[in-house]
Amino acid sequence: MSRNKKIFISDIHLGTEDSVKEKYGWFWKEKGILLGEFLEQLANDDSIAELVIVGDLFDEWVVPYNTSPVTSGLNQFEVIANASQNQPVINGLKLLIGTSGITVSYVPGNHDMLIQSGQLTKILPGIVPIIDPNVTGKGVYSSCAVHAEHGS
Repeated sequence: MSRNKKIFISDIHLGTEDSVKEKYGWFWKEKGILLGEFLEQLANDDSIAELVIVGDLFDEWVVPYNTSPVTSGLNQFEVIANASQNQPVINGLKLLIGTSGITVSYVPGNHDMLIQSGQLTKILPGIVPIIDPNVTGKGVYSSCAVHAEHGS
């Protein structure tokens, strides 16, 4: 079987551990487990050629106005990536990225528009960032007749 399928996902909204503990985030542990299992299934599917994340993998917006989103020396995206509820997703993405013949691409969304290519590839080495260096938060995935960007 040849790898010929492209899977598009968006609006995952991974948040910090505080977002779960304080109940202002949208992504809970149960969602992480389910999405992690889905990503593992993709890695084991010989027909998958690419996973395209079309924005809002991370959510840096959902935080009460009087709470600092980051309390450590890490940037907010690293704090989110290290949150325990997000580990099944981060591990699933790393598994996919490491699977021969599968490309994982990322286009920014409105909730993670400030992430830069270097920050993303530090968290997920091998991912293909599609980030316009001239326009903050913009990127357009293009392949043959398919074009995808995050609608805000």
